[in-house]
Amino acid sequence: MNYNLKEAVITMDKQKNSYIQNVNKTESLIAELNQARLEKNFDRIKEIRDSFKEQGIVLKYTPQGTRWRIEKW
Repeated sequence: MNYNLKEAVITMDKQKNSYIQNVNKTESLIAELNQARLEKNFDRIKEIRDSFKEQGIVLKYTPQGTRWRIEKW
């Protein structure tokens, strides 16, 4: 595929914005998960964790907070 420089920059910018939106959404859901854990809302916890699992996101609970990583692309 032939891209000129301007098109390449626009494409990269869109990908970066999409990535940032996904990270922000993930962080927001983790905050919601942590709140559900405090409230002992086990149904919501399971729902959020299942959603992460479907997306290939692995959660790890640490003393510093909930951490996450992408298991697969």
